[in-house]
Amino acid sequence: MANEYTICQDNANDSITFVGLQNPENVTVFNLNGQALLHTLCSGTLDISCLNSGIYLLKIGTGKTLKKVKQ
Repeated sequence: MANEYTICQDNANDSITFVGLQNPENVTVFNLNGQALLHTLCSGTLDISCLNSGIYLLKIGTGKTLKKVKQ
């Protein structure tokens, strides 16, 4: 059975909290051109303060990809 993940954004727009991670997972952040901008092992919170405003795709492990809008 595939893991289910949910993302929660903080009010400052500088981090993302992943709900549903039972173990640390590799998380890769892509822009809409498919370029990998950030790759890290995440156990719950991901710092995205280095990213400009825009739309990003988040790939978690080898499974689910989520869309994220940073304002």
